[in-house]
Amino acid sequence: MLCENQYDQRYIEACRSTFAAHVAAYRRLSDAVAREAGATPSSTVSALKSFEAHYFNNLVLALDSHFTHWARALEKKDGCCAAP
Repeated sequence: MLCENQYDQRYIEACRSTFAAHVAAYRRLSDAVAREAGATPSSTVSALKSFEAHYFNNLVLALDSHFTHWARALEKKDGCCAAP
């Protein structure tokens, strides 16, 4: 795939919408688990908490994959070395 010098605003909005839906779905799940657990912590709440970091870390990777073909020259980096 060729590199991108800029992304169409519709593409950016579609990505934003997709990831907002992922976050909203997680919040609905989290709220439902909290309501079910009430004041008593449960193994379900514990499982959800341990899942949360993995879920959002993977969302970051998924978001990054939507923009992997960005032209590095625009950032003034060649991709092989850290900026001074």
